[in-house]
Amino acid sequence: MVAGISTGGCMVIVYGIIIVACVSVGVAITLSELTSAIPNAGGQYVWTKVLAPKRHAPFWSFLCGQLAWVGSVFTNASMAISLGTMLTAMYSLAHPDFTIETWHVFVAAEVAHWFVFLFNCYQGWLPYLASFALYCSITSWLVISITVLGCSKGEFQPPSFVFKQFDNQTGWNSAAIAFITGLINPAWSFSCLDSATHMAEEVMNPQKVIPQSIMSTVAIGFVTSFTYVVALFFCIKDIDGILNSGSGFPVMYIYYQVLENKAGAIVLASMVFVSLLDTGPKFTKRVVCH
Repeated sequence: MVAGISTGGCMVIVYGIIIVACVSVGVAITLSELTSAIPNAGGQYVWTKVLAPKRHAPFWSFLCGQLAWVGSVFTNASMAISLGTMLTAMYSLAHPDFTIETWHVFVAAEVAHWFVFLFNCYQGWLPYLASFALYCSITSWLVISITVLGCSKGEFQPPSFVFKQFDNQTGWNSAAIAFITGLINPAWSFSCLDSATHMAEEVMNPQKVIPQSIMSTVAIGFVTSFTYVVALFFCIKDIDGILNSGSGFPVMYIYYQVLENKAGAIVLASMVFVSLLDTGPKFTKRVVCH
């Protein structure tokens, strides 16, 4: 969120979610069609092998598989760094004298990596974890949205602050470049749509179930993310204080501004942390699939 707010303000994330969701619908439809016609745990590289010209199919299939694997590795790294950033930010809020250093985040990220690795050594937990992650994510969305709106006590930002105000702090002279740069946050929210395709050999009737899962992922993601950010942005008290917090976890400081209570802010932030932590083992499984 910090990237989106600093590259144009709240409107970049709000409209960015709409734009990325529309693009994701196209991606989801394509993935659904392919997995319905050719259900295979390999996903992209298998489809490439089948659909590419026979002469060059092995090369393009190998290249597609390698790029997918690299993407999964970077996704895991991003997830671990996000978890590390959240941990250090929560500790920093609870201990005002603590100054976050880069190596603190790195160590916390490595701890997250090891947790994910060890968890995947016992894959019997993964189905239960997947179900828990869904319910945890939905519960977090409801609890946090209702809490921040209720605790704001009617003191909200004007609609122009959320939907109209554009503040380019990137250093780029072009507002378009700044806006595009800020799309990294909404894009991350809809990443890994292909995850369900890699379950083709582990579910019954994958030709029907997996397309339903992919399309519902986009629908649920759009509804929850859009309503969540709109609720948060209307409740912001001091945008400059959030941007200058230096924690890398600005959403927690929105909670703190609204609740005016460190413990409450950390509890809400912990719900976000647990939701992201649940995705870690699944991301690692995607690397194994590739």
